[in-house]
Amino acid sequence: MIQQRVDAIPPRYDAAGDAPRRQHARLQPGRDRSRWLQLMWGALLPGREGGLLNARLRYFDPDRKRAGVPDDVAALVSELVDTRTVVTLVNLGTEPRSVIVQGGAHGEHQLISVTSGGTTTPVERAAAEGANWRRGCGQQLVLEMKRYANVPTVLHPWQR
Repeated sequence: MIQQRVDAIPPRYDAAGDAPRRQHARLQPGRDRSRWLQLMWGALLPGREGGLLNARLRYFDPDRKRAGVPDDVAALVSELVDTRTVVTLVNLGTEPRSVIVQGGAHGEHQLISVTSGGTTTPVERAAAEGANWRRGCGQQLVLEMKRYANVPTVLHPWQR
């Protein structure tokens, strides 16, 4: 079954135009929304009926004051248990970047602590500001949280 799907991918030619090579499947933000939500936010797609987004994490760019990860920052949620979420953040760009990680899509999960590099830091709000990562640097964050402890809000962390 998987091999049939791989064989169905059209071949791609190298720069010289000689030898065809297989194009690896890549996630595309417009087409693969549910996969992006699952991998980056630990979330499920709300569906067509207009349901609210139910997610473990949400990211904000503090430098540009907007929702979403900063340019050239990647996030991967690797573990979800009742009271803990593990996410890896990596700066793929050339400029230093920082990111705010919020508990829940609407701040409904209360972050209790963040553990990174063996150091645990208590969190007093629903969101935690990440370090200022240089290019090519990343960090795994272990976020301890109490789920559904806060009143949901659409306000960004700097507006609260």
